Amino acid sequence: MRRLSWILGVWAALVTPTLADYASVVMNDNPVAYWQLDEADLDSEIVDRMGNVGAGEFIDAGGLAVGGESAVVGGTSSVFFSQSFGFGCGGACARGSVPVGGVLDLQDDITLEAWFRIEPTQLDVLPQAAFPRIFHYNNFDGGQYSFGVVGQQNAGYPEFNTVWASRGDGSADATNLDTTFTKAAEADVLGLEEDLVWHHFVALISGNSAELYLDGQNLGDVYDADPVFWQAEQASIGARLQSDETTLVQSFPGSIDEIAVYDKLLTAEQIINHYNTGLGQGAEPCDVNLDGVCNASDVDLLTGDERTNWIVNLMNTYVGDANLDGVFDSSDFVTVFSAGEYEDAIEDNSGWAEGDWNGDKDFDSSDFVAAFSGGGYEAGPRAAVSAVPEPSTIVLLLVGCCGLLAKRRR
Repeated sequence: MRRLSWILGVWAALVTPTLADYASVVMNDNPVAYWQLDEADLDSEIVDRMGNVGAGEFIDAGGLAVGGESAVVGGTSSVFFSQSFGFGCGGACARGSVPVGGVLDLQDDITLEAWFRIEPTQLDVLPQAAFPRIFHYNNFDGGQYSFGVVGQQNAGYPEFNTVWASRGDGSADATNLDTTFTKAAEADVLGLEEDLVWHHFVALISGNSAELYLDGQNLGDVYDADPVFWQAEQASIGARLQSDETTLVQSFPGSIDEIAVYDKLLTAEQIINHYNTGLGQGAEPCDVNLDGVCNASDVDLLTGDERTNWIVNLMNTYVGDANLDGVFDSSDFVTVFSAGEYEDAIEDNSGWAEGDWNGDKDFDSSDFVAAFSGGGYEAGPRAAVSAVPEPSTIVLLLVGCCGLLAKRRR
């Protein structure tokens, strides 16, 4: 259902007639929090676009700047961290005091998403930053999760080509590997020391396991890494607060943009779509399976309102338009009956092009009811203004003949 809700939510809005902007795609996948990080100066509040988390504040420990180049096409700016940065959010959470029951208290499925870019000139600034943070959340009574990259001078890890995600058990004991873990994966595509390439990073955390995606690709080979430390209660970006609730450590030596936190697992299709949209290559609204074309294989993935939205709003046609030429007419009957699946007694073997117009995966008389109820038969393209016609005599006769054929077949 996640994929279906995604399609309806993102594209029913129809922000533009072609490609949706990145923020719309993210927000319509319903994160619990989403920080675009497009603030123009350090005195600005850090705003959660979803409106669930109170405004945050910039904490400049030296060299923090905002208003840089954005990671995504159509974006305005990002935040650059040359040394350290964090923020405390009021309302749902606050630096050093995170109330139980806040919207960021996630203990089941979690998705963490962000864009990042390492600044080569900063690689020597933080020689002991073993686990630079992209986002770090800790509520001892609520939830503990974090993700980032592996820093330099950390024994056993390649420098800055490893990404990681971690979850805690609600205690300060990061060594209890039965209830807290850190999963890491090497990513050869990073090349972080040589260039300033933006990377899209997604961590899917479920139970005591994690999947890590970089630039739309599942890194696959995830292994157990050293545990991270939780210490002070906090919600922070680009750094972690020490137990004194003042000192910022493990800060991120580069740029971070477009952070989103979800209380569910994004699908692979959603992750790829976010990545492509950020690059300005988002899928067409009707391309559900992201194969580059909009056809019957896309509508076959949908049910209910999502299916109706695809047919009516995205394809601008009618239920019954089997060949998807924009009209519902006799040629569609030729298409579906040529497939030979009308009441064939084989369960769940039919798709849209074979006559399954109501989404139950079979072709029978109920599909004609669904099609004729839409009033589109021989009405021309949907854009044309016309009265809703009653089913014609020949159509009713056709339905009757279908029933006789089925009876004779039995």
